Amino acid sequence: IVIRILIVNALLALSFPLAATVLEIASSPEWLSLLHYSKQGEVSYSEVASPSFFLSDKGKVDPQAELDATLSRLEDIKCIFPARYLLIQKLKSEPVDFGTCSELSEWLKKYQTDSVYLHFPSNYLNNPSSVFGHLFFRLHRNNRVRLLDPTVNFAATTNSPTFSEYLLKGMTGGFAGSFSIHPYFLKQQEYKVKEDREIWSYQLLLNQNEIDRMLLHFWEIKDVHFNYYFFNQNCAYQLIGLLDAAKPSQYAREKFNKLALPVEILKHLHKKKLIKLVNYTQSFSSNFRSKVSHISDKDKDKILIISSGGVVESMSSELLSLSSEYLEHLIQKDIGDRKKTQELQHKLINAMSKKQPLFPKRKVLPAKGPEQSHNKSLVSLTRNKTNKTMVGYRFGYHDHLDDVAGFSLGQNITLLDVEYELSLDKIDSYQMVTIESLSVSDRFFKPISWRLSIRGERLPSDINKRLTHQVEFGLGKSYLFKGFLAYFMLPIGADYNKNYGFNLYVNPKIGLLYTNYSYNSLFELERRESTENQNDWFNRISWTQSFKLNASIKIHLKALAWHSKANTSENIQLSLNYNF
Repeated sequence: IVIRILIVNALLALSFPLAATVLEIASSPEWLSLLHYSKQGEVSYSEVASPSFFLSDKGKVDPQAELDATLSRLEDIKCIFPARYLLIQKLKSEPVDFGTCSELSEWLKKYQTDSVYLHFPSNYLNNPSSVFGHLFFRLHRNNRVRLLDPTVNFAATTNSPTFSEYLLKGMTGGFAGSFSIHPYFLKQQEYKVKEDREIWSYQLLLNQNEIDRMLLHFWEIKDVHFNYYFFNQNCAYQLIGLLDAAKPSQYAREKFNKLALPVEILKHLHKKKLIKLVNYTQSFSSNFRSKVSHISDKDKDKILIISSGGVVESMSSELLSLSSEYLEHLIQKDIGDRKKTQELQHKLINAMSKKQPLFPKRKVLPAKGPEQSHNKSLVSLTRNKTNKTMVGYRFGYHDHLDDVAGFSLGQNITLLDVEYELSLDKIDSYQMVTIESLSVSDRFFKPISWRLSIRGERLPSDINKRLTHQVEFGLGKSYLFKGFLAYFMLPIGADYNKNYGFNLYVNPKIGLLYTNYSYNSLFELERRESTENQNDWFNRISWTQSFKLNASIKIHLKALAWHSKANTSENIQLSLNYNF
């Protein structure tokens, strides 16, 4: 790479069209991206938290002062800040030579890269920092096995805090975030097997000069730290910062400095034609279910017998392979005795080596990826049979009635969803946050489904129609049957109504969900009962059908029936929804 930089001096000069001279560079995207400057009003400040990153005492808040300090020590710092040095030398039309930077040269040789890939492990609802997914880079060299490629990852250093501390620090920048490098096979094992996530893989459409510039800048920031925020200065945001350094003409960080969701960044890069979907890796459970779908129940039982240490006669190579895969799942999930499971897996691998595999690998390609998923925000107009008209707004992100493309079945992440009734000039219902994970259970996998919701609604049983504010959490189980996701949930909660005060309740619920790319259907039956007043209960049954008209517009048809000791009611409503 050092030799390549020397050869392409003239070409690299053409790669910086935005700042014509060194005098203009302090306010240019090239300089601002290399120093990670952002705007707070009229003031620029760098998001790098390490003082050692700056040459000027004012460098964190003054791009010009940092440029002046860099120019005054240019030859001294070229091995520490090679991307800065390269930019300035090109604008001065002077040669670039990193031959005297032995440590840098060795590092560039070690991480020589021919192409860069962007990987998106899907949403993981059991970890607050991964609720919206994750992004990391993979640096590929043509003569290297893909699984041995190094990956560039940005994450917070958390040191195992409590859940409340995790949320508080993550939302206020209390964690330090930094970059790290790990081999790709470890990241794939972590996300695919241990966390059971899908991985979507994209090639970044960068030329070699841009890849080299990205590496030079990564050298500059690999040992510094940033303040980590869940919603903006996160993994996705910092990777887009690296991409800005490689391709300053796109300068996307400013677009995402308030909210940086991985899916939204994928959609931005797709729109700018900077990525190309090249591969999709199923989660371990999805891949395993696909492989065992064609074998008999008897053979499935054999896999479970072997995984528990039992003995089965006349095992085919296919069953040996599936059993070994399932044991790897148990190892990664720390289920059972880890040492005994590893020993058993080793025996199976030895037995497999003596047999010829009987089944080919199955590659599943999705119809659409996350980069083509629906927009996160939504507005709606609703009319029901009692002539009530409501308008709604949802900030984000995805619910059971949204297009499933790019999302996992059974995920609901609703943020700030409000319905406003025009005739009463009042809020009819709201959801501050609802997170629901309907993870599928079967004979091999037995995850717990769960739901957390903070919301409010006007209950039909309240004659004064006041808002009842509710907080609830529930656990349950979900099962997949012929394309339908059936689930049972047992939430417990507390509510508050101005008329009745505080109340504790249980709210058992069963549901049936069907989704595809054209329409979704959701049926739910629930009974809510107060733990303090035996007369305070109601049953509610609802069926909602969602029809997709195009990528942004869909229609919801909902039928709802309600029964309590005080009254009975039913309703039908039609909604027009627009995602943006």
